[in-house]
Amino acid sequence: MNRIKTKALDRGRLIVNSDFERLLLENDLGTFDAIMRFSGGRIVKKALKERYTTKITLDSQDGAVNCFLKRYLRSPITEYFKQIIRLTRPIFGARNEWEALVYLNRLGVPTAVPVAYGECQGRSFTMTLAIENIIRACDWFEKFQPDSGEAVRVRRKLLVEELARIVRKMHDSGINHQDLYLCHFLVRFEGDVPRVFIIDNQRVMVHSGSLPERWRVKDLAQFCFSASCLTKEELEYFFEKYGVLHDGHLIAKIFRKKEKIEKHTIKNKL
Repeated sequence: MNRIKTKALDRGRLIVNSDFERLLLENDLGTFDAIMRFSGGRIVKKALKERYTTKITLDSQDGAVNCFLKRYLRSPITEYFKQIIRLTRPIFGARNEWEALVYLNRLGVPTAVPVAYGECQGRSFTMTLAIENIIRACDWFEKFQPDSGEAVRVRRKLLVEELARIVRKMHDSGINHQDLYLCHFLVRFEGDVPRVFIIDNQRVMVHSGSLPERWRVKDLAQFCFSASCLTKEELEYFFEKYGVLHDGHLIAKIFRKKEKIEKHTIKNKL
């Protein structure tokens, strides 16, 4: 577990992981505006015009440090109404992701290390350490097919088992991801041991008690929908290691939800 200590700077507009305070100050990034206006790096993701992620490199005494800076601009008012109509809790800006990152690190769930968070007048950001030498789990499964030999089959099985372990740990801790697609897992192998990280945590929900079934079903349905690169046996192995393979009632709910996701995806051409 990694209990992260934080410190408030810039009259509370900037919260930093104390381990990286010096790094930020050495790069003149000790205020909300300095980070929000940072012009270096390259944009690596821009799913929405009001949210984009930049990979940046900061200088330190120990060498270059790569980070991801995800900036949120003010969301259109229509997005608030959409959430209200859907009867879901509105999640906008960087705060939810920052709190999720801190909490997941504390629990020992492998994810990005949070560096800094800031919020002011509808704009916000999170900064995390870059996870190096990785590939998306879905891309790894596509690249290394089951017919590539016994060594690959063993690695695939180990990776499936690790994915199940991480998802089970989150759910048992009262956490659901809401975007639990295979593309949001990153992996690198250290020998035959898979190191897996879960990312894109901006919609994570933390429940004070046990995780309600509806959220467990939604997460697992999203995983199934995105796991077409797994064989039928591998998906069954995932459910076995997660602990629900023989719960026919729950499995049926998961696959009904998966079908709804498929229909929604086709209808909206996502």
